[in-house]
Amino acid sequence: MRASTAIVAPDGSTVGSTGGVVSLPPYSERVVYHHVTIEHAQLWSLEERHLYNAVTTIEGNGRTIDKHTQRFGVRTLRFDPDYGFFLNEKSVKLQGTCNHQDFVGVGIGMPDSILYWRMAQLKEKLGCNAIRCSHNPMSPAMYEACDELGLVVMDEIRHPGDSPAAKANVGTPYKNTAHVESMILRDRNHPSVIMWSLSNEEWAVQGDPYGAEMFSYLMDAVHKHDTTRPCTSAVNAGPGKGWLIGYGKVEDILGVNYNYEDYDYLHKQYPNKMIFGSETASDVSCRGNYVTNNTAAHITSMMSPEHSWRPLARRKFVAGGFCWTGFDYRGEPTPYGWPEINSNFGLLDMCGFPKDDAFYYRAWWKPEEPLVHIFPHWNWPGDEGKTKAVWCFSNCDEVELFLNGKSLGSQKMPEWGHVEWNDVVYTPGTLEVRGYRAGTVVATKRVATTGKPAALRLTAGRSTLNVDGEDIIPVEVAVVDANGDVVPTADNLVHFNVTGAATNGGVGNGDPSCHQPNQAPYRSAFNGLCMVLVRSTHQQGVAHLTASSGGLKSATLQFEAHR
Repeated sequence: MRASTAIVAPDGSTVGSTGGVVSLPPYSERVVYHHVTIEHAQLWSLEERHLYNAVTTIEGNGRTIDKHTQRFGVRTLRFDPDYGFFLNEKSVKLQGTCNHQDFVGVGIGMPDSILYWRMAQLKEKLGCNAIRCSHNPMSPAMYEACDELGLVVMDEIRHPGDSPAAKANVGTPYKNTAHVESMILRDRNHPSVIMWSLSNEEWAVQGDPYGAEMFSYLMDAVHKHDTTRPCTSAVNAGPGKGWLIGYGKVEDILGVNYNYEDYDYLHKQYPNKMIFGSETASDVSCRGNYVTNNTAAHITSMMSPEHSWRPLARRKFVAGGFCWTGFDYRGEPTPYGWPEINSNFGLLDMCGFPKDDAFYYRAWWKPEEPLVHIFPHWNWPGDEGKTKAVWCFSNCDEVELFLNGKSLGSQKMPEWGHVEWNDVVYTPGTLEVRGYRAGTVVATKRVATTGKPAALRLTAGRSTLNVDGEDIIPVEVAVVDANGDVVPTADNLVHFNVTGAATNGGVGNGDPSCHQPNQAPYRSAFNGLCMVLVRSTHQQGVAHLTASSGGLKSATLQFEAHR
């Protein structure tokens, strides 16, 4: 029997190969090592995602018995205690989000296309460059998406546990490492994975000598299969003795959940270990809502997350961090209980529609792109003559606010901050903010008082479906006025009809208190928006989506389904 491996470059050419005869007795197994040198390798990075394939073939008796293709990337990692994370020796501030694995309409049963779409939304809408798996390994498709899109990953498994029984085993070696090793073996070939996180907020053991013993044992299991990445954890403790006798004593790099005062303390205590924010923010807001309504369980969006990002941004030795969370998710309703049924932590809501605080992160995570964003909306019938607060997120030097063409004054934009005009007299019309750099207008944003709902508008990121019965295209549904502007207070009930070579894969609207079914031919708009998922069948051809609502002009999209 012969085993051979060929390395295939991103352009499809073979850049190296090796192999030879392997002796294998019946009903036995053997590990065979192949070594291939890639000359002048094209590096995988956030900007250029060069991916290679290792193609291994088993041949016997003149025929191919088995063949396996493993995708991988070539890059270097460095974790500097004074200057943070380096990818291919280029400094990269981790601009990350934590994420669970669920989505509107489909719950945790997300097809690969939705996993890819979600990662793309985080990168495009926020400037996100890093993902934390919270608190378990994700579907393989998520890592593949990060490989292709250019996102680095903090791969995580919540192993030790914080039960009383765990701590009661003091002095007993912690030897159950099977699922930790399984994560390493499954995910180690993804160039996007840069670190292994072995626990999250394990209160009973994270600051205990037994915790250090447990963590060391787990690290040994990791290093048995991978010595190229560091081991870490997500610790929510606050400065003190626990960091010195528990996980912090043994782990390779230090992940800090919240407790921003830990950064300086830990940098002094562990001058040879890199520090990063493994979990930050936990800010809550409800998309498009600007007056807290405790009965409806809707929190206001008049907030700024600068208190969470500024402590990381201003310290070069902090490698960045991961906000809790990128998307809202089912369960853990905060700050309310029933009727709220999902979290409000996301920078994007359950549908992936951006909340206002998403623009704060986009401003500071993509500073090369001038941005101004103002809120709230400007539809306040009955409040004429009353004052409103208007907030602005921007990365410009200075911003100026106008109401119906009249300047309400300019303000310097503090670094990693925001500005407010707190006494704007409500008059229907148009708010406009202009952003200046070196005295020149480089960005503008307008918010206008809209008319009544007049029509529906459908928007999809693509128009072709893969005929596999799983592919899904999320479609944004907007309630607009006669001028085509989204009506920010609209709650119209929208009906969906999908015909031809597709089906309705589910619905949502981002309302954390909505109890309408996830699988249904209808959904109410929430603050002007809702979503329907168009799902492929095993049939090729044309599919049509029609959205309708009483008294409004309907909208239709066409999709092509093919193999």
